[in-house]
Amino acid sequence: MKTKITHKKVAYVILIFLLTCIFAIWITAGISAYNRQHSFIAKPIPKQIVKPAPKQTLVHQKCPDEYANNYAGEVEYQNAFIKWTFDTNSGTTYSDQLAARHQFLIDNNCVAALQRYDEAEKNNMEPVSMWSIEREDNESIDYIELTPDLHKICPFYEPDGSYYRNCVISQLDKERAKFDLESKTYKEIDSYCEYNAVKGADWYTLGFIDNYNACIFYKLKQIK
Repeated sequence: MKTKITHKKVAYVILIFLLTCIFAIWITAGISAYNRQHSFIAKPIPKQIVKPAPKQTLVHQKCPDEYANNYAGEVEYQNAFIKWTFDTNSGTTYSDQLAARHQFLIDNNCVAALQRYDEAEKNNMEPVSMWSIEREDNESIDYIELTPDLHKICPFYEPDGSYYRNCVISQLDKERAKFDLESKTYKEIDSYCEYNAVKGADWYTLGFIDNYNACIFYKLKQIK
């Protein structure tokens, strides 16, 4: 049985079609209006200007040869050297300290000392001995001559060297007992006396030991 299509049904279909189109247009317009109201326009991110790091200006420190060539100048130089060692390179090996000290001479344009270092390297000088060549005619301070009070108690090499050193060690033990041997002050004294002694004699020879012990005694006596 065929369905009869009347003019009335056609009109209904057209009406529904038109209403659907109108509704679709209305929905589309609403969505567009909403988007316009809530649209987010991304602003361009301003370029960050990276400023170069300020150049570090190295403060010139005295070169070894700039200290006076006398007792006062030698003491000033050695104190500055010890301070540099503790402030900059405490705990490093001799080789590390040597490399850092070499860089110190470069940074401060210590031409004369650098020439002596280069010559020492060519001659394969041991690192522990190279501290002694920083200053021209850089001689060890003889603390044996500066400790007459010690030698009143312990006459120098009387009756022999062994007796003398045992006597000195006993006097040193009495002085050391008054101080904290782990303190920075004592460690600086010990480091200074080692450094001074090695310039006058080979490491831990009798000459080194005698001057080192006299230096420790002299420095501890100076502390009130």
